[in-house]
Amino acid sequence: MGTHETTAEKTRPADQAEGVRTSPGRGSVQAAVADERHAAADAFYQSRPWLRSYPECVPHTLEGTYPVGPAWQLLSRTATDYPDRTACAYYAQRVAYADAFDAARRLGGLLREIGVEPGQTVGLMLPNTPEYLIALNGIWMAGAIPVALSPLLVAEEVTALLAATRTKTVVSLDLLMPLVTGAGSPADTFIVTSIRDRLPKQWQRLGYAFARLRRLGLRVPEGVRRLDWRQSLDRATPLKKLFEPHDWSTTPAYVLPTGGTTGAPKAVVLSHRNLVSNAWQLFHWAGRQVGTESMMAVLPFFHSYGLSSCLMTGVLLAAPLIMLHRFIPRVIRSLLEEQQPTIFPAVPAMLSALIPLLEKRPLRRRSLKFCISGGAPLPLDVAERFAELTGAVVVEGYGLSECSPVTHTGPLDGTHRPGTIGLPLPDTEARIVDIETGQYSVPPGEVGELAVRGPQVFMGYWEAPEATARVLRDGWLYTGDLAVCDHDGFFRIVDRKK
Repeated sequence: MGTHETTAEKTRPADQAEGVRTSPGRGSVQAAVADERHAAADAFYQSRPWLRSYPECVPHTLEGTYPVGPAWQLLSRTATDYPDRTACAYYAQRVAYADAFDAARRLGGLLREIGVEPGQTVGLMLPNTPEYLIALNGIWMAGAIPVALSPLLVAEEVTALLAATRTKTVVSLDLLMPLVTGAGSPADTFIVTSIRDRLPKQWQRLGYAFARLRRLGLRVPEGVRRLDWRQSLDRATPLKKLFEPHDWSTTPAYVLPTGGTTGAPKAVVLSHRNLVSNAWQLFHWAGRQVGTESMMAVLPFFHSYGLSSCLMTGVLLAAPLIMLHRFIPRVIRSLLEEQQPTIFPAVPAMLSALIPLLEKRPLRRRSLKFCISGGAPLPLDVAERFAELTGAVVVEGYGLSECSPVTHTGPLDGTHRPGTIGLPLPDTEARIVDIETGQYSVPPGEVGELAVRGPQVFMGYWEAPEATARVLRDGWLYTGDLAVCDHDGFFRIVDRKK
Protein backbone atom coordinates (compact mmCIF):
# COMPACT_ATOMS: atom_id res chain seq x y z
CA MET A 1 0.00 0.00 0.00
CA GLY A 2 2.74 2.40 0.87
CA THR A 3 5.26 3.30 -1.75
CA HIS A 4 8.54 5.17 -2.07
CA GLU A 5 7.37 6.69 -5.34
CA THR A 6 10.26 6.70 -7.76
CA THR A 7 10.77 6.15 -11.43
CA ALA A 8 12.82 3.29 -12.79
CA GLU A 9 14.19 4.74 -16.03
CA LYS A 10 17.99 4.46 -16.01
CA THR A 11 20.64 4.18 -18.71
CA ARG A 12 22.54 0.86 -18.79
CA PRO A 13 25.45 -0.54 -20.78
CA ALA A 14 24.38 -1.36 -24.34
CA ASP A 15 25.92 -4.81 -24.23
CA GLN A 16 24.28 -5.84 -20.94
CA ALA A 17 22.74 -9.28 -21.09
CA GLU A 18 19.03 -9.80 -20.63
CA GLY A 19 17.62 -10.60 -17.22
CA VAL A 20 19.45 -11.53 -14.03
CA ARG A 21 21.96 -14.36 -14.29
CA THR A 22 25.05 -15.80 -12.71
CA SER A 23 28.47 -14.68 -13.96
CA PRO A 24 30.28 -16.60 -16.73
CA GLY A 25 33.27 -18.68 -15.70
CA ARG A 26 36.67 -16.97 -15.99
CA GLY A 27 38.93 -19.99 -15.73
CA SER A 28 40.36 -19.04 -12.36
CA VAL A 29 39.85 -19.89 -8.71
CA GLN A 30 38.69 -16.33 -8.09
CA ALA A 31 36.10 -16.59 -10.87
CA ALA A 32 34.90 -19.96 -9.60
CA VAL A 33 34.42 -18.52 -6.11
CA ALA A 34 32.51 -15.58 -7.60
CA ASP A 35 30.34 -17.93 -9.64
CA GLU A 36 29.54 -19.98 -6.57
CA ARG A 37 28.72 -16.82 -4.61
CA HIS A 38 26.35 -15.51 -7.30
CA ALA A 39 24.68 -18.91 -7.64
CA ALA A 40 24.09 -19.03 -3.91
CA ALA A 41 22.58 -15.53 -4.02
CA ASP A 42 20.32 -16.57 -6.90
CA ALA A 43 19.16 -19.59 -4.92
CA PHE A 44 18.46 -17.39 -1.90
CA TYR A 45 16.10 -15.08 -3.80
CA GLN A 46 14.50 -17.94 -5.72
CA SER A 47 13.59 -19.54 -2.37
CA ARG A 48 11.53 -16.42 -1.56
CA PRO A 49 12.65 -16.20 2.08
CA TRP A 50 10.09 -13.46 2.78
CA LEU A 51 7.31 -16.04 2.69
CA ARG A 52 8.51 -17.30 6.07
CA SER A 53 7.79 -13.84 7.48
CA TYR A 54 4.27 -13.51 6.03
CA PRO A 55 1.36 -13.01 8.45
CA GLU A 56 -0.74 -16.16 8.78
CA CYS A 57 -3.70 -14.55 7.03
CA VAL A 58 -1.75 -13.72 3.84
CA PRO A 59 -1.58 -16.46 1.16
CA HIS A 60 1.86 -17.24 -0.27
CA THR A 61 0.41 -17.07 -3.78
CA LEU A 62 -2.78 -15.75 -5.33
CA GLU A 63 -2.42 -17.68 -8.56
CA GLY A 64 -5.78 -18.92 -9.78
CA THR A 65 -7.71 -16.35 -7.72
CA TYR A 66 -7.06 -13.06 -9.54
CA PRO A 67 -10.24 -11.52 -11.01
CA VAL A 68 -9.64 -11.82 -14.76
CA GLY A 69 -11.13 -9.03 -16.81
CA PRO A 70 -11.54 -5.26 -16.98
CA ALA A 71 -10.84 -3.04 -14.01
CA TRP A 72 -14.45 -1.80 -13.86
CA GLN A 73 -15.53 -5.27 -12.72
CA LEU A 74 -14.32 -4.46 -9.18
CA LEU A 75 -16.92 -1.70 -8.85
CA SER A 76 -19.53 -3.88 -10.56
CA ARG A 77 -19.01 -6.73 -8.11
CA THR A 78 -19.14 -4.51 -5.02
CA ALA A 79 -22.20 -2.64 -6.33
CA THR A 80 -23.94 -6.01 -6.77
CA ASP A 81 -22.97 -7.43 -3.37
CA TYR A 82 -23.19 -4.21 -1.32
CA PRO A 83 -25.49 -1.89 -3.32
CA ASP A 84 -26.50 0.35 -0.41
CA ARG A 85 -23.11 0.58 1.26
CA THR A 86 -21.43 3.98 0.99
CA ALA A 87 -18.84 4.17 -1.77
CA CYS A 88 -17.89 7.83 -1.37
CA ALA A 89 -18.09 10.07 1.68
CA TYR A 90 -17.27 13.65 0.74
CA TYR A 91 -17.98 16.15 3.51
CA ALA A 92 -21.61 15.45 4.49
CA GLN A 93 -22.57 13.84 1.17
CA ARG A 94 -22.75 10.11 0.50
CA VAL A 95 -22.83 8.12 -2.74
CA ALA A 96 -23.80 4.43 -2.53
CA TYR A 97 -21.95 1.78 -4.53
CA ALA A 98 -25.03 1.01 -6.66
CA ASP A 99 -25.46 4.71 -7.49
CA ALA A 100 -21.77 5.08 -8.35
CA PHE A 101 -21.98 2.10 -10.70
CA ASP A 102 -25.11 3.49 -12.39
CA ALA A 103 -23.48 6.91 -12.82
CA ALA A 104 -20.39 5.26 -14.32
CA ARG A 105 -22.59 3.47 -16.87
CA ARG A 106 -24.16 6.80 -17.76
CA LEU A 107 -20.76 8.42 -18.15
CA GLY A 108 -19.72 5.51 -20.38
CA GLY A 109 -22.85 6.01 -22.44
CA LEU A 110 -22.17 9.74 -22.72
CA LEU A 111 -18.62 9.12 -23.94
CA ARG A 112 -19.90 6.81 -26.66
CA GLU A 113 -22.59 9.36 -27.64
CA ILE A 114 -19.98 12.10 -28.16
CA GLY A 115 -17.81 9.83 -30.29
CA VAL A 116 -15.23 8.33 -27.97
CA GLU A 117 -14.21 4.90 -29.30
CA PRO A 118 -12.54 1.96 -27.52
CA GLY A 119 -8.78 2.44 -27.42
CA GLN A 120 -8.95 6.24 -27.44
CA THR A 121 -7.67 8.26 -24.51
CA VAL A 122 -9.71 10.44 -22.15
CA GLY A 123 -8.04 12.88 -19.76
CA LEU A 124 -8.93 13.05 -16.07
CA MET A 125 -8.24 16.40 -14.40
CA LEU A 126 -10.02 15.89 -11.10
CA PRO A 127 -9.23 15.99 -7.38
CA ASN A 128 -10.43 13.30 -4.96
CA THR A 129 -14.20 13.60 -5.28
CA PRO A 130 -16.94 11.06 -6.07
CA GLU A 131 -16.69 12.13 -9.71
CA TYR A 132 -13.23 10.56 -9.96
CA LEU A 133 -14.49 7.08 -9.06
CA ILE A 134 -17.43 7.50 -11.44
CA ALA A 135 -15.43 8.95 -14.34
CA LEU A 136 -12.61 6.42 -14.07
CA ASN A 137 -14.98 3.47 -14.26
CA GLY A 138 -17.12 5.08 -16.93
CA ILE A 139 -14.07 5.54 -19.13
CA TRP A 140 -13.16 1.88 -18.64
CA MET A 141 -16.72 0.80 -19.42
CA ALA A 142 -16.54 2.70 -22.72
CA GLY A 143 -13.27 0.94 -23.56
CA ALA A 144 -11.25 4.14 -23.46
CA ILE A 145 -7.96 4.74 -21.65
CA PRO A 146 -7.85 7.22 -18.74
CA VAL A 147 -4.91 9.64 -18.79
CA ALA A 148 -4.13 10.97 -15.31
CA LEU A 149 -3.66 14.74 -15.34
CA SER A 150 -2.18 16.21 -12.20
CA PRO A 151 -3.31 19.68 -11.06
CA LEU A 152 0.28 20.10 -9.89
CA LEU A 153 1.48 20.28 -13.50
CA VAL A 154 1.71 23.58 -15.35
CA ALA A 155 -0.42 24.17 -18.43
CA GLU A 156 2.48 23.56 -20.82
CA GLU A 157 3.15 20.14 -19.27
CA VAL A 158 -0.53 19.21 -19.47
CA THR A 159 -0.66 20.27 -23.11
CA ALA A 160 2.43 18.18 -23.90
CA LEU A 161 0.91 15.10 -22.25
CA LEU A 162 -2.43 15.58 -24.03
CA ALA A 163 -0.62 15.94 -27.35
CA ALA A 164 1.64 12.93 -26.77
CA THR A 165 -1.33 10.71 -25.91
CA ARG A 166 -3.60 12.25 -28.59
CA THR A 167 -6.24 13.09 -25.99
CA LYS A 168 -9.15 15.14 -27.30
CA THR A 169 -11.71 14.57 -24.55
CA VAL A 170 -11.16 15.58 -20.92
CA VAL A 171 -13.23 15.23 -17.75
CA SER A 172 -12.25 18.24 -15.67
CA LEU A 173 -13.06 20.19 -12.55
CA ASP A 174 -14.23 23.66 -13.55
CA LEU A 175 -11.48 25.42 -11.57
CA LEU A 176 -8.82 23.37 -13.36
CA MET A 177 -10.02 24.12 -16.89
CA PRO A 178 -7.26 26.69 -17.57
CA LEU A 179 -4.71 23.87 -17.29
CA VAL A 180 -6.34 21.80 -20.05
CA THR A 181 -7.39 24.59 -22.42
CA GLY A 182 -3.99 26.25 -22.78
CA ALA A 183 -2.46 27.29 -26.08
CA GLY A 184 -1.78 24.28 -28.29
CA SER A 185 -4.00 21.88 -26.33
CA PRO A 186 -5.45 19.23 -28.65
CA ALA A 187 -8.47 18.72 -26.37
CA ASP A 188 -11.71 20.08 -27.80
CA THR A 189 -14.41 18.35 -25.71
CA PHE A 190 -14.76 18.84 -21.96
CA ILE A 191 -17.12 17.25 -19.47
CA VAL A 192 -16.98 19.74 -16.63
CA THR A 193 -17.88 19.09 -13.01
CA SER A 194 -17.79 21.26 -9.90
CA ILE A 195 -17.51 20.68 -6.17
CA ARG A 196 -19.40 23.88 -5.37
CA ASP A 197 -22.64 22.12 -4.52
CA ARG A 198 -20.82 19.48 -2.47
CA LEU A 199 -19.25 21.98 -0.07
CA PRO A 200 -20.99 21.93 3.33
CA LYS A 201 -21.19 25.64 4.18
CA GLN A 202 -22.74 28.58 2.35
CA TRP A 203 -19.64 30.76 2.68
CA GLN A 204 -17.53 27.98 1.15
CA ARG A 205 -19.90 27.73 -1.82
CA LEU A 206 -19.81 31.49 -2.31
CA GLY A 207 -16.02 31.52 -2.09
CA TYR A 208 -15.80 28.72 -4.63
CA ALA A 209 -18.11 30.57 -7.03
CA PHE A 210 -15.96 33.71 -6.70
CA ALA A 211 -12.76 31.72 -7.34
CA ARG A 212 -14.34 30.11 -10.38
CA LEU A 213 -15.40 33.47 -11.82
CA ARG A 214 -11.97 34.99 -11.18
CA ARG A 215 -10.14 32.08 -12.79
CA LEU A 216 -12.46 31.28 -15.70
CA GLY A 217 -14.42 34.45 -16.39
CA LEU A 218 -17.65 34.04 -18.32
CA ARG A 219 -16.30 32.88 -21.69
CA VAL A 220 -15.75 29.39 -22.98
CA PRO A 221 -12.69 29.21 -25.30
CA GLU A 222 -13.61 29.23 -28.98
CA GLY A 223 -13.83 25.89 -30.74
CA VAL A 224 -14.41 24.01 -27.48
CA ARG A 225 -17.41 21.84 -26.68
CA ARG A 226 -18.26 22.06 -23.01
CA LEU A 227 -20.73 19.64 -21.38
CA ASP A 228 -22.05 20.06 -17.86
CA TRP A 229 -21.43 16.87 -15.84
CA ARG A 230 -24.73 16.76 -13.96
CA GLN A 231 -26.98 17.74 -16.85
CA SER A 232 -25.22 15.47 -19.33
CA LEU A 233 -25.34 12.42 -17.06
CA ASP A 234 -29.01 13.02 -16.30
CA ARG A 235 -29.77 12.88 -20.04
CA ALA A 236 -27.31 10.11 -20.96
CA THR A 237 -28.42 6.56 -21.69
CA PRO A 238 -26.61 4.06 -19.46
CA LEU A 239 -24.18 1.93 -21.42
CA LYS A 240 -25.67 -1.53 -21.91
CA LYS A 241 -22.71 -3.44 -23.32
CA LEU A 242 -19.70 -2.70 -21.14
CA PHE A 243 -16.26 -3.02 -22.68
CA GLU A 244 -14.52 -6.38 -22.29
CA PRO A 245 -10.84 -6.39 -23.30
CA HIS A 246 -9.69 -9.21 -25.57
CA ASP A 247 -6.57 -9.60 -23.41
CA TRP A 248 -6.57 -7.88 -20.05
CA SER A 249 -2.79 -8.20 -19.74
CA THR A 250 -2.08 -6.17 -22.89
CA THR A 251 -4.98 -3.69 -22.87
CA PRO A 252 -3.95 -0.29 -21.44
CA ALA A 253 -6.06 0.83 -18.49
CA TYR A 254 -4.23 3.86 -17.12
CA VAL A 255 -1.62 6.33 -18.35
CA LEU A 256 0.19 8.60 -15.91
CA PRO A 257 3.18 10.90 -16.28
CA THR A 258 6.49 10.30 -14.56
CA GLY A 259 9.59 12.45 -14.58
CA GLY A 260 12.50 10.03 -14.69
CA THR A 261 16.05 10.39 -13.43
CA THR A 262 17.08 11.93 -16.75
CA GLY A 263 14.50 14.69 -16.38
CA ALA A 264 12.80 13.66 -19.61
CA PRO A 265 9.03 13.29 -19.08
CA LYS A 266 7.51 9.92 -19.89
CA ALA A 267 4.13 8.30 -19.42
CA VAL A 268 3.72 4.96 -17.65
CA VAL A 269 1.19 2.58 -19.21
CA LEU A 270 -0.56 0.18 -16.83
CA SER A 271 -2.80 -2.62 -18.08
CA HIS A 272 -6.08 -3.85 -16.64
CA ARG A 273 -4.13 -6.85 -15.33
CA ASN A 274 -1.58 -4.60 -13.64
CA LEU A 275 -4.17 -2.54 -11.76
CA VAL A 276 -6.45 -5.41 -10.79
CA SER A 277 -3.54 -7.61 -9.68
CA ASN A 278 -2.03 -4.94 -7.44
CA ALA A 279 -5.39 -4.16 -5.84
CA TRP A 280 -5.95 -7.90 -5.33
CA GLN A 281 -2.54 -8.27 -3.67
CA LEU A 282 -3.25 -5.35 -1.32
CA PHE A 283 -6.76 -6.62 -0.60
CA HIS A 284 -5.31 -9.92 0.66
CA TRP A 285 -2.51 -8.17 2.55
CA ALA A 286 -5.13 -6.09 4.39
CA GLY A 287 -6.98 -9.20 5.53
CA ARG A 288 -9.93 -9.41 3.10
CA GLN A 289 -12.43 -8.06 5.64
CA VAL A 290 -15.08 -7.15 3.06
CA GLY A 291 -17.81 -4.82 4.24
CA THR A 292 -16.19 -3.96 7.58
CA GLU A 293 -13.41 -1.49 6.73
CA SER A 294 -13.41 2.21 5.82
CA MET A 295 -10.67 3.98 3.88
CA MET A 296 -9.21 7.43 4.44
CA ALA A 297 -8.77 8.46 0.79
CA VAL A 298 -6.81 11.70 0.77
CA LEU A 299 -3.85 10.52 -1.33
CA PRO A 300 -4.43 11.89 -4.86
CA PHE A 301 -6.16 9.41 -7.16
CA PHE A 302 -4.22 10.86 -10.12
CA HIS A 303 -1.17 9.33 -8.46
CA SER A 304 -0.75 5.55 -8.73
CA TYR A 305 -0.33 5.23 -4.94
CA GLY A 306 -3.70 6.81 -4.22
CA LEU A 307 -5.38 5.01 -7.12
CA SER A 308 -4.32 1.52 -6.06
CA SER A 309 -4.02 1.76 -2.27
CA CYS A 310 -7.10 3.90 -1.63
CA LEU A 311 -9.56 3.76 -4.52
CA MET A 312 -9.20 0.28 -6.00
CA THR A 313 -8.36 -1.59 -2.80
CA GLY A 314 -11.12 0.31 -1.05
CA VAL A 315 -13.65 -0.81 -3.68
CA LEU A 316 -12.55 -4.43 -3.25
CA LEU A 317 -13.07 -4.09 0.50
CA ALA A 318 -16.51 -2.50 -0.10
CA ALA A 319 -15.16 0.29 2.08
CA PRO A 320 -16.52 3.84 2.22
CA LEU A 321 -13.88 6.06 0.59
CA ILE A 322 -13.60 9.06 2.91
CA MET A 323 -12.49 11.67 0.40
CA LEU A 324 -11.02 15.13 0.59
CA HIS A 325 -9.97 17.12 -2.47
CA ARG A 326 -6.70 18.14 -0.82
CA PHE A 327 -4.81 17.43 2.38
CA ILE A 328 -5.98 19.83 5.11
CA PRO A 329 -4.57 18.60 8.46
CA ARG A 330 -7.30 20.00 10.74
CA VAL A 331 -10.03 18.53 8.50
CA ILE A 332 -8.29 15.14 8.39
CA ARG A 333 -7.98 15.18 12.18
CA SER A 334 -11.73 15.77 12.43
CA LEU A 335 -12.47 13.02 9.90
CA LEU A 336 -10.38 10.55 11.88
CA GLU A 337 -12.78 11.03 14.77
CA GLU A 338 -16.08 11.69 12.99
CA GLN A 339 -15.88 9.21 10.08
CA GLN A 340 -13.92 6.50 11.93
CA PRO A 341 -11.68 5.22 9.11
CA THR A 342 -9.87 1.95 9.75
CA ILE A 343 -7.18 2.15 7.03
CA PHE A 344 -5.08 5.21 6.25
CA PRO A 345 -2.59 5.11 3.35
CA ALA A 346 -0.43 8.22 3.73
CA VAL A 347 2.95 9.83 3.19
CA PRO A 348 5.30 10.80 6.03
CA ALA A 349 4.59 14.53 5.65
CA MET A 350 0.90 13.89 6.35
CA LEU A 351 1.66 12.02 9.55
CA SER A 352 4.10 14.69 10.68
CA ALA A 353 1.48 17.41 10.11
CA LEU A 354 -1.19 15.49 12.02
CA ILE A 355 0.89 14.67 15.10
CA PRO A 356 0.78 18.18 16.69
CA LEU A 357 -2.99 18.35 16.17
CA LEU A 358 -3.49 14.93 17.73
CA GLU A 359 -1.25 15.89 20.66
CA LYS A 360 -3.24 19.08 21.25
CA ARG A 361 -6.62 17.35 20.90
CA PRO A 362 -6.33 13.59 21.48
CA LEU A 363 -8.86 11.39 19.71
CA ARG A 364 -11.82 10.50 21.89
CA ARG A 365 -12.50 7.45 19.71
CA ARG A 366 -9.78 5.45 17.98
CA SER A 367 -10.73 3.50 14.88
CA LEU A 368 -7.54 3.24 12.83
CA LYS A 369 -6.19 -0.28 12.49
CA PHE A 370 -3.47 0.29 9.89
CA CYS A 371 -1.51 3.24 8.57
CA ILE A 372 0.67 2.48 5.57
CA SER A 373 3.23 5.13 4.73
CA GLY A 374 5.05 5.57 1.44
CA GLY A 375 6.32 8.15 -1.00
CA ALA A 376 9.42 8.87 1.11
CA PRO A 377 11.37 7.29 3.97
CA LEU A 378 9.35 7.18 7.18
CA PRO A 379 11.25 8.58 10.19
CA LEU A 380 11.10 6.14 13.12
CA ASP A 381 10.03 8.83 15.59
CA VAL A 382 7.13 9.86 13.35
CA ALA A 383 5.96 6.26 12.99
CA GLU A 384 6.17 5.60 16.72
CA ARG A 385 4.42 8.82 17.76
CA PHE A 386 1.58 8.45 15.26
CA ALA A 387 1.05 4.88 16.43
CA GLU A 388 0.91 6.05 20.05
CA LEU A 389 -1.64 8.76 19.26
CA THR A 390 -3.97 6.67 17.08
CA GLY A 391 -3.47 3.07 18.19
CA ALA A 392 -2.78 2.07 14.58
CA VAL A 393 -0.13 -0.33 13.33
CA VAL A 394 2.13 1.96 11.28
CA VAL A 395 4.22 0.35 8.56
CA GLU A 396 6.30 1.50 5.63
CA GLY A 397 6.01 0.31 2.04
CA TYR A 398 7.59 0.75 -1.34
CA GLY A 399 6.63 0.94 -4.97
CA LEU A 400 6.97 2.74 -8.26
CA SER A 401 4.53 4.13 -10.80
CA GLU A 402 5.86 1.38 -13.07
CA CYS A 403 4.55 -1.24 -10.60
CA SER A 404 0.95 -0.01 -10.22
CA PRO A 405 2.67 0.95 -7.78
CA VAL A 406 3.17 -1.34 -4.75
CA THR A 407 5.75 -4.13 -4.56
CA HIS A 408 6.61 -4.21 -0.83
CA THR A 409 4.91 -3.34 2.43
CA GLY A 410 5.30 -4.12 6.09
CA PRO A 411 3.22 -6.91 7.65
CA LEU A 412 0.13 -5.61 9.42
CA ASP A 413 0.12 -8.16 12.24
CA GLY A 414 2.62 -6.28 14.40
CA THR A 415 5.71 -8.11 13.12
CA HIS A 416 6.89 -5.28 10.88
CA ARG A 417 10.49 -4.12 11.22
CA PRO A 418 10.93 -0.35 11.53
CA GLY A 419 13.34 1.11 9.01
CA THR A 420 12.48 -1.46 6.34
CA ILE A 421 10.03 -1.31 3.45
CA GLY A 422 8.71 -4.70 4.49
CA LEU A 423 8.20 -7.80 2.37
CA PRO A 424 7.37 -8.39 -1.31
CA LEU A 425 3.64 -8.83 -1.92
CA PRO A 426 2.30 -12.25 -2.98
CA ASP A 427 3.55 -13.34 -6.43
CA THR A 428 6.12 -10.54 -6.40
CA GLU A 429 9.73 -11.58 -6.98
CA ALA A 430 12.51 -9.32 -5.75
CA ARG A 431 16.28 -9.53 -5.67
CA ILE A 432 19.31 -7.36 -5.17
CA VAL A 433 21.71 -7.24 -8.14
CA ASP A 434 25.20 -5.83 -8.60
CA ILE A 435 25.32 -2.09 -9.08
CA GLU A 436 27.74 -2.01 -12.01
CA THR A 437 25.96 -4.26 -14.51
CA GLY A 438 22.80 -5.58 -12.90
CA GLN A 439 23.66 -9.06 -14.20
CA TYR A 440 24.42 -10.88 -10.95
CA SER A 441 22.53 -11.36 -7.71
CA VAL A 442 24.36 -10.30 -4.55
CA PRO A 443 24.02 -12.10 -1.19
CA PRO A 444 21.71 -10.98 1.63
CA GLY A 445 23.17 -8.16 3.66
CA GLU A 446 24.99 -6.60 0.69
CA VAL A 447 23.91 -3.42 -1.05
CA GLY A 448 22.86 -3.55 -4.69
CA GLU A 449 20.14 -2.42 -7.05
CA LEU A 450 16.61 -3.61 -6.35
CA ALA A 451 14.96 -5.52 -9.23
CA VAL A 452 11.35 -6.70 -9.10
CA ARG A 453 9.03 -8.87 -11.17
CA GLY A 454 5.31 -9.61 -10.80
CA PRO A 455 1.84 -9.20 -12.30
CA GLN A 456 1.77 -5.53 -11.29
CA VAL A 457 4.83 -4.56 -13.39
CA PHE A 458 3.85 -2.15 -16.17
CA MET A 459 3.49 -2.67 -19.91
CA GLY A 460 6.06 0.02 -20.71
CA TYR A 461 6.39 3.73 -21.32
CA TRP A 462 3.95 5.33 -23.77
CA GLU A 463 5.44 5.00 -27.27
CA ALA A 464 8.98 4.87 -25.84
CA PRO A 465 10.34 1.36 -26.50
CA GLU A 466 13.98 2.33 -25.94
CA ALA A 467 13.26 3.83 -22.53
CA THR A 468 11.22 0.74 -21.67
CA ALA A 469 14.00 -1.62 -22.72
CA ARG A 470 16.47 0.16 -20.43
CA VAL A 471 14.48 -0.73 -17.31
CA LEU A 472 12.43 -3.79 -18.24
CA ARG A 473 14.12 -7.02 -19.33
CA ASP A 474 12.74 -10.54 -19.13
CA GLY A 475 9.94 -9.19 -16.94
CA TRP A 476 12.37 -7.74 -14.39
CA LEU A 477 12.06 -4.04 -13.60
CA TYR A 478 15.32 -2.41 -12.55
CA THR A 479 14.23 0.26 -10.08
CA GLY A 480 17.36 2.40 -9.80
CA ASP A 481 17.09 2.19 -6.00
CA LEU A 482 19.91 0.76 -3.90
CA ALA A 483 18.69 -1.65 -1.27
CA VAL A 484 19.64 -4.54 0.98
CA CYS A 485 17.71 -7.69 1.91
CA ASP A 486 18.14 -9.52 5.22
CA HIS A 487 17.96 -13.29 5.73
CA ASP A 488 14.26 -13.10 6.64
CA GLY A 489 13.29 -11.36 3.40
CA PHE A 490 12.83 -7.81 4.74
CA PHE A 491 14.14 -5.14 2.35
CA ARG A 492 15.57 -1.74 3.18
CA ILE A 493 16.24 1.16 0.80
CA VAL A 494 19.61 2.79 1.38
CA ASP A 495 20.11 5.21 -1.52
CA ARG A 496 19.33 6.10 -5.08
CA LYS A 497 21.61 4.82 -7.84
CA LYS A 498 23.70 7.70 -9.17
